[in-house]
Order: sequence, then C-alpha cells, then structure tokens
Amino acid sequence: RDRNLSSPFRYMGLSVADSMSQCIMLGNTRALSQLKSDFKIHDRQFWYLKIRTLASAKDWNALQDFANEKKSPVGYMPFLNLAKKFGAPNEVLAHFVGKMSDPRVRAEKFAQIGYVNEAAEAAAMTKDQDLLTKIRGMYGTSVSSIVTSKILK
Repeated sequence: RDRNLSSPFRYMGLSVADSMSQCIMLGNTRALSQLKSDFKIHDRQFWYLKIRTLASAKDWNALQDFANEKKSPVGYMPFLNLAKKFGAPNEVLAHFVGKMSDPRVRAEKFAQIGYVNEAAEAAAMTKDQDLLTKIRGMYGTSVSSIVTSKILK
C-alpha cells in the first residue's frame, strides 16, 4: 500500500498544483521537489500553494511550522488571511500577526483578534497617537491603562 503513495501514477490526471497539494498532504517531499523542479515552480508560487493547501486542510501546526522554516518570500499576510478564512483559532492567527514586520499592521491585526496587550505594544512602537487612540477606542476604558502605559514607555 505504501508503494502506491510514492507511485508517479498516483498523480496522473491531476493538475500540477493539485499534484503538489497531494504531495504536501501526503508528506511526499521527494515527489514535491521533483514536481517543483520539473515544472520550474517559482518560490513565491510554491509558498502560496503550500500555504493554501495547509490552511484548507486546517493543519495549523504544519502551517505554523512552515511559517517558521525561513523568512517567507510572500510575507505573512497570506498565512493570516487563509488561516482566518479556514477558521483558525486566534492563537494561530496571533502567531502570523507576530511575524509581520510593520508595527502599524501588527497593531491593527492584533486588535482585530482581541490581543489587546500585543496591539498596544505594536502601536506604541509606531509612536502614532491616532493609532493608539484607535486601539483605546476599540476596547474602552478598561484597557486604556495598558495603552497609556505603552505610550509612556
């Protein structure tokens, strides 16, 4: 039965993208590498495909591991958007938000998923009063002390 998984005939009739998705899901890295090189799949294209495949399978651990492998050539917004689309828990979304380089975007995305402390920290890094005020407005006075303490640092 294991022979069937690595058989090239397993992927007959599938598009290159579907074949690669199958390889990702089956953990068939050898066939995946072969397809990538045979069809000259660019890194960015490969990353989008793998992100989409893992997110649609709701394999959050594998998606997070992939995000941690090396610096993403497509950024981390595709990880966040697809994870959100397929119903990832907020902890998974926060992982991708934390990897984003722009503190303004990080602040807004953390705020959207309810990570107030992280949003306040990222907003404080921007030194943008409007953004800090916006985050304070999103959460009311109960958390304004968190934001205020971040401003004063």
